[in-house]
Amino acid sequence: MKGMKKMKRGMALLLALIMIFGVSFVSTASVQEVQADTVKGIFSKPEDIVNYGNELRDMEDQTAFKIYQALRTITTETKTLEVKFDQPLKIQDEIASAEMSKRVQMALDAFWMDYPEIFWIDDIKPSIEGSSKAGVTTVEKVSFEINVPENLDAAYDAVYNKLTECVSSGEGLPVDEKLKLYHDFLCEQLTYQIDAPNAHNMYGALIGGKCVCEGYAESFKALCDLSDIPCVLVVGTGVSGEKPEAHKWAYCLVDDKWYAVDVTWDDQDKTSQIMDDYFLAGSDTKTPHFRPDVFSESHLPNGDFSQKGYYTFTYPKLNGTAYGSSEEPSDPVDPGPADPSEIKEGDVNGDGSIGAADALMVLQAAAQITKLEDISYADVNKDGSVTAADALQILQYAAKIIQQFEAVK
Repeated sequence: MKGMKKMKRGMALLLALIMIFGVSFVSTASVQEVQADTVKGIFSKPEDIVNYGNELRDMEDQTAFKIYQALRTITTETKTLEVKFDQPLKIQDEIASAEMSKRVQMALDAFWMDYPEIFWIDDIKPSIEGSSKAGVTTVEKVSFEINVPENLDAAYDAVYNKLTECVSSGEGLPVDEKLKLYHDFLCEQLTYQIDAPNAHNMYGALIGGKCVCEGYAESFKALCDLSDIPCVLVVGTGVSGEKPEAHKWAYCLVDDKWYAVDVTWDDQDKTSQIMDDYFLAGSDTKTPHFRPDVFSESHLPNGDFSQKGYYTFTYPKLNGTAYGSSEEPSDPVDPGPADPSEIKEGDVNGDGSIGAADALMVLQAAAQITKLEDISYADVNKDGSVTAADALQILQYAAKIIQQFEAVK
């Protein structure tokens, strides 16, 4: 679950994003539909399975969606991609660079999460062509330069064949049994190793057999996509062990309800045991082998994929209980706001209880995504600052692992 490289890529590419005026680009691809069965690119799958791109499509401003649609035409031979706008965009000069950076990043974020099969893009450089007049920038197109690795066709075929072999073995099974087959297949085939070559993508996972959470989750989504099973990737914070860490997992739609699958944490190499604690789990599912033992407290999703504050994508709402469970959670009772005099240390949001929501607020404050007006409730280790260490103590307290907060000596 370490090394969320692809999300960090989004941050790095913005440093390379520059405004270029009056320069022409040579393009080997343009915005058009591509038949997935005739080229080596995105897998053929129904539009409604692709979640995050649809969210861009529903926006009033269609710029990010048009860029996203162009990215969907990438194949193993695409070295340059050009996005022309039907109507040039007119943006005030002082905000033009920031606004275009935002739209490009939104498109890339959705694309990377929706299409993990385009596993080779480590280095994609966007540039914007336009002109400035009277304080207004007119943007006519965006171009991308893509680094295409050697022998990419062979690598793509190897990944595709590995996936389709697994999918074929599950033909005729009910959806839940197919998903369990894919889950166990990956647990058997893969080993968690952060420093392995291509550890952050499907190639390192399926061909190298060693990867981090990205390789597990993206391979699982690819299997679902090839089976027309709705599945979305989820990024956020995983809370287990010594400290919270960046993590990636998946949500699947089964019988019209969404459930979580975390193949990485179910693959326990140290015990040579495949667990199913996180297979089709609900938000309130308790996990006997992990602490915190409630899914919603150990997996904290964050829809700001690139952590730039540009846009927060919406995740599907998880079902409360695990798939097949006969227990339905009772509707929570809203206690209303707590009396300020009764707010306890660790109750960062002041709702009268201490739990995962408080820890998430601490993590967001530590990452400077949000700002706390009063840090006294969040700084539970009394070191004078709000960090992930405070969030971990809050989660441990909520899970009854510790009985009181411990100050740093």
